[in-house]
Amino acid sequence: IVVAAGRLSLRESAALMSELDLYVGVDTGPTHIAGALGIPMVAMYHSAYPGRNLMPLQNPNCTMIEHPATGKNATVSDSMADIPIEVVWQAAQERLSA
Repeated sequence: IVVAAGRLSLRESAALMSELDLYVGVDTGPTHIAGALGIPMVAMYHSAYPGRNLMPLQNPNCTMIEHPATGKNATVSDSMADIPIEVVWQAAQERLSA
């Protein structure tokens, strides 16, 4: 494992990401770059910003995971830690075996 956070330019980050077998992330710039590059991915979205509205539409290799509070009583203070790791792990395994 190599931590590249804060060390690469945007272009360098995209070049590194293009070599990935799987990208797992939240709704941030790198997630949108991975989506644009067509990288197999698992993307998690906050309850206040539903993935059904924001996920990469042109990437058929994207598994989108909504926060459990999405569509209920969502607030901006909902924690991303409320997304069960088991759900993310299963989605990652399915993407890697596809």
